[in-house]
Amino acid sequence: MAKIGHISEFNVTNDDWDIYVERVKLFLKANAVKNDMKVATFLTIMGNEAYKKLRTLCAPEPAETKSFDELVQIMRDKGAKPKPTEIAARYIFQNRIQTSTESVTDCDFKENLEARL
Repeated sequence: MAKIGHISEFNVTNDDWDIYVERVKLFLKANAVKNDMKVATFLTIMGNEAYKKLRTLCAPEPAETKSFDELVQIMRDKGAKPKPTEIAARYIFQNRIQTSTESVTDCDFKENLEARL
């Protein structure tokens, strides 16, 4: 059976993980990839940069021992544009003028929010 479509490699710096996963799911469906081959296909098409990152996040277990959904969640939580630490977010917040894309929620100021603003 001929392959339908093409999935580019995931760029961990610039690409949106959720959109990438949506496209991968469509690719797997369009190509009728069986469940037992989804992980291997996913790890193969994601590219070297993303695979190395995911492999590190799964260590000491091999990435291929995880399910497709587990791999997606691991990368979502820790690999693809992870949430900045509170200290880093506070430093950035305090040293810059807030733009429309920046949020005070990342800083976790809690009761000190009003004073910081």
